[in-house]
Amino acid sequence: MINVKKETFLLVLLVVINFLLELSVFSEIQAALNISGMQGLFFYKTCSLISLLCLNYFITKQTIYFRFKMSANIVKAMLLLPAVFFIFFIAGSKNIPAAFSIGILGAVPEEYLFRGIVLAKMLRLFAVKLNNQKLNMIISAILSSAAFGAMHLINLSHQPLGFTVAQMAQTFGFGMLLAAVYLKSGSIVFPMLVHFALDSIVILMVGYSKAMSGSQHVSVLLTIVMLGIYTSISVGMILDSNENKLLKKIWKNTYGVNEAGEVTK
Repeated sequence: MINVKKETFLLVLLVVINFLLELSVFSEIQAALNISGMQGLFFYKTCSLISLLCLNYFITKQTIYFRFKMSANIVKAMLLLPAVFFIFFIAGSKNIPAAFSIGILGAVPEEYLFRGIVLAKMLRLFAVKLNNQKLNMIISAILSSAAFGAMHLINLSHQPLGFTVAQMAQTFGFGMLLAAVYLKSGSIVFPMLVHFALDSIVILMVGYSKAMSGSQHVSVLLTIVMLGIYTSISVGMILDSNENKLLKKIWKNTYGVNEAGEVTK
């Protein structure tokens, strides 16, 4: 039987340790090595991913689901992003290397943590506590997305408060969408690809310096609209009658929980 209190504590412990490492240790080492810009971001995110791999292995032990069945529709969708990069290349954009790098560095460690570990672990734990499958998915998506948004408080070190709050709100909504993508696809590859697509397209459009400076104009209306769009799409996807492949994989690896999300033992 799952020890809910113990696994919840270990999940919180992992998130807190990772936050402290990113906030203090990695940033201090980065400053001591006097590396900034793209090199600094590469160092920071690489350290973050390595620490997450170790923390998950030793603390939470959450299975990360990568496998998926290839189909013609998936291939078509995957070809869209290279097409976008090609269009910007033809247009003479100088932001392509930065866009690709930022996309990878942002998507991989963040999706590994917030969807791969946090969302999946919450789905597993709430399945024991709740007999309502849809409620389980909604609550898990909200909480993991809230943690995803709160992570961006770190950006206050180099961004204005207003921009950071707007960023957190939009990030929460985006996190809901990514949670829905992981639930439906059952593979962490897809939320990583969606995350990569958004980050890279932003860099392609505005450039690395402007995107990372927090100097963009903050629009309250745009923030509300984006939050509403992300949330409505994600909730619609989650509540859709089609199967949620991630839940099937979690139930298969969870003792005492059947595919209806009900405790059997």
